[in-house]
Amino acid sequence: VQHMLAGAVAVSLGITTEERHAYQNEFVAMIGDVLEGVAADKQQLVELAQKGVEEVISKREMLEGEVARQEAHVLQLQADLGGRKEAFGEASAVLTSAIAALKEAESKQLEGDQGLEEVAKLSEKLRQLKETVETDIAQDKSTIKELQLVGEQLKFEPAMLEALPYFLAKAPADRGSFDVLAAQQLVADLSKHIAAHENELAEGDSARASWASAVQAAQASLDGAKAAKEGAKDARGEAAKAWAFGKAALAANKAEVKSCSPELKEAQHGLSVAQDDLAQFTENTLTAFRELKEAKPTGAAPGQAAAEEPSAPELDCHVAMEVAKEPVANAEEPLCPSIPSEAPEELAATLA
Repeated sequence: VQHMLAGAVAVSLGITTEERHAYQNEFVAMIGDVLEGVAADKQQLVELAQKGVEEVISKREMLEGEVARQEAHVLQLQADLGGRKEAFGEASAVLTSAIAALKEAESKQLEGDQGLEEVAKLSEKLRQLKETVETDIAQDKSTIKELQLVGEQLKFEPAMLEALPYFLAKAPADRGSFDVLAAQQLVADLSKHIAAHENELAEGDSARASWASAVQAAQASLDGAKAAKEGAKDARGEAAKAWAFGKAALAANKAEVKSCSPELKEAQHGLSVAQDDLAQFTENTLTAFRELKEAKPTGAAPGQAAAEEPSAPELDCHVAMEVAKEPVANAEEPLCPSIPSEAPEELAATLA
């Protein structure tokens, strides 16, 4: 149909309005309908291109909003990571203190146990020496020397320490009254220290329980500090992973926003092309059609209508086309001075 209309441009729009017969006017109307349809299609392309531009802009704005949200989220993750690192440092310090406290408690326990063991050994030695002194025999030099050393350790009276070799070297039966008094004083001193040591050992049972309890509490604190440090370490690791993931997501979103620029540029270019195409079609093709459609005879005086061509209602389309192909007087002159003579050819090309 369009090819038929293209072929009819010259024999319909190439004729002034007064000279066209009914069939030519019908062709003009059909040509107008086709051109209006083309204009509508081009307008639709402009609207589609405009919609494409708006969609890209909307997409970019959405991504920019997501980038802003992600930036705030990354800052929050970074702050959380800083807090986790700080908590890990504090847990490490607590663990260090717990280790030192356990060592101190164990040291006190060891020192106390060793002290009680020394007291127990000394008490046993004093008991043995006391029993030896109370025998009915003279003491040998090694026993006397041992007693002197113990006496110095226990801070016996110097006079007693000096007299020891004299009265202990004698058998009880051979001792004088002074020797007997000295021996009795020695036994009394030994008994006094033995009793003091026994009391100390008795009190040491409760001390041992206290030391053991302190060690147990320090060990429990250490175990808790170790667990807390491990928990803080895990939390720090998770926070670091979350921060890294957040940064990666932010970088991806920024890259996607950046990718919108060429996409928007392409969409805007498509819109510009569609708008230019519509404007050119409207300004050139449609304007030419409308001017040709209303073209008047060149020789008519102002206010004077051209002579009407006899209507040909009886002619069929084929005959009308044949009539329209007849040569026109002054064919070299343009049908309408205001319209270029090549306008019908351009319209025919558009329709074709």
